[in-house]
Amino acid sequence: MLSGARVHRWWTLSLSPHEHDVARVGPSVLEMSTRGPWLESFQERVFRSRRAVVPAGTRVRTGEFEAEVVEAREGAPARVRFTFGRSLDDPKLRFLSFQGQRLARITMPPVGGTFVLPKLP
Repeated sequence: MLSGARVHRWWTLSLSPHEHDVARVGPSVLEMSTRGPWLESFQERVFRSRRAVVPAGTRVRTGEFEAEVVEAREGAPARVRFTFGRSLDDPKLRFLSFQGQRLARITMPPVGGTFVLPKLP
């Protein structure tokens, strides 16, 4: 055990290897879709089988946000809305994505802004 170490919690919003389109639709809300199907990669199937249907309207709550499947195709999420309990600009929130072979911090755009997360190597 590390003496004096701060405890940080983290959540994975997606393990899909495909490019992601991300839109900030509110001060504390982002929507994410992929440019390929969700739940097809090994990493994703570790947590949920492709046979486990996830219809539109499915909601999952964590201690920090609620994820809602806004759109589904063939039983898998196509677009997911993440609603956080605080502004995405709050310095206590940090969003990370792989860039090259390491994790790098992502700065959220203003409300109405979008960005693309690249395909994983």
